[in-house]
Amino acid sequence: MLGTNDVKVEYHATPSQIASGLGQMIRELYQHYKLLQLDPPKLIVVCPPPLEETAGINSEGMFDLQSVAASHELAELYRQTAQTYSCCFLDAGKVTRFDMQEGIHLNINGHLLLAKAIAGIISGMNWLERLE
Repeated sequence: MLGTNDVKVEYHATPSQIASGLGQMIRELYQHYKLLQLDPPKLIVVCPPPLEETAGINSEGMFDLQSVAASHELAELYRQTAQTYSCCFLDAGKVTRFDMQEGIHLNINGHLLLAKAIAGIISGMNWLERLE
């Protein structure tokens, strides 16, 4: 699950740039496996939940309202990137949200919900085709 830190004020990254970076990481991983003449792993791209307006805006100034807005755009861009590279996709924002008090991390229940969603995706993958 990548993306939350990328919307920090200090990076000045647009949602498109963040999604492009994700695509670059996937391409590099696939190229590495191709060089080794191995099948690449099945990937699950997990977009983090969008930031709440309380997300560190008042503490340390890591995020601002532009960061919050950018975080709300990531899911669709990540979905498109996952589709481009034939990856599974999970929008964690549809499953859980960040802790309301702290704003940038999942609480225990959020981790449980996310784990169950990811387990559901993994259990639905056809692992036998990887062993043949």
